[in-house]
Amino acid sequence: KHYKDATKAPLYMLNLLHAREGTPLHSLARNLARLEHLSHVLAWTTTDPRAQGAVDPSVDLVELPRLMLTFVARPGADGVRRLWSVDHAELSFPVGPHTTLRADAAKLLHAVPHSVLLQTKNEELYALVPNVLPARPHVSSDPFSTELVLQRSDSNWNETARNRTFLYPVHSSNSFLQASTRAAALYLLLLRWMNRDYAGASKLISAVGTDTKYESDEFQIFEHLGSFQDAHPDSQACTAKVTLAVADAGMRYPWDVLEYSANY
Repeated sequence: KHYKDATKAPLYMLNLLHAREGTPLHSLARNLARLEHLSHVLAWTTTDPRAQGAVDPSVDLVELPRLMLTFVARPGADGVRRLWSVDHAELSFPVGPHTTLRADAAKLLHAVPHSVLLQTKNEELYALVPNVLPARPHVSSDPFSTELVLQRSDSNWNETARNRTFLYPVHSSNSFLQASTRAAALYLLLLRWMNRDYAGASKLISAVGTDTKYESDEFQIFEHLGSFQDAHPDSQACTAKVTLAVADAGMRYPWDVLEYSANY
């Protein structure tokens, strides 16, 4: 597809779905597919693909309209061309071989399948995570499954969400993600809990405690904590801990407090 603006160089849309395996375009498509369905990703080049033959043209612009994200390709201070975020200053997709630093940070994303790592020019790392509705379907053959289904098109969730994405700085120790807002902490708590990482979830509960009612976007995440059944003792302990953390807020709980207290 060709887009032309009389004031700018023409842009050509690339089909990421058919990127050839092993190419830089395929690697980019795999990364972007973690954030969004490729049908909702617009990748543009200023080079006419018809003139390239079998060689993939460079990607000059990437737009993810539903997530309100844009990335532009430009050289960094080191002269290396990267895709830089327009929305988050000084953050870009890492390039080159995996480093130990990035490999360690990637381990923190085990419960966050729809995340990507971005970095600054000083290699400070951040996890970019779309705020979409996660579900953990019951699998009879695997009762302790942690498989998540991401309902990216859920209109109720998307309309209530104030932030289409969350950005989590990776702590300098590479041992945990930092949540800068209560909504971000709630969402990470939800994902850790659904992944049955009860210890990781428990560490986040102090960050979501409050004595006032949540905002609507925060409450929908809080309410979703009660959407999955989990009888594991550690899960019951997390439920009790969250109940105490928001006990003075006067909010409706997403679970039966008496039932969970009895189970615990």
